[in-house]
Amino acid sequence: MIPWQTLLYLSLFAFQAHIAGEIMDIEPDILAEKKTTAVLIGRKKAKFLMLFLLLFEAYILKFWFNDWVLSSFLAAFAIWLILDIFIFFKNKPYTLKQMKIFGIAINISAVLSMIWVLYSGNLLRPNF
Repeated sequence: MIPWQTLLYLSLFAFQAHIAGEIMDIEPDILAEKKTTAVLIGRKKAKFLMLFLLLFEAYILKFWFNDWVLSSFLAAFAIWLILDIFIFFKNKPYTLKQMKIFGIAINISAVLSMIWVLYSGNLLRPNF
């Protein structure tokens, strides 16, 4: 049985990944009259929600599972998101080229994180 701590972390991770996709799809979703979280609260607030989830996930990984690798990666991604929110993109949409680059980067990081999770087994051994 997977520990409840792992299920909580994975649920937060799935929600955070879903919000990332919603942020990139705001314009088409508005045109299609879809009511996603990012459409309803706006791009910048959705990025703040994603940032909160990233930081909470990093905390869980570091303090509940002693996983420095994944927690450091999520913390680095959180730093990028802070730069995105306040310096680089702010409330502007990404271009198609930028979204393709982000998509490739996200998929590469997903594969690497899956390898790490399988190799380390850290998500099967919470501290409490």
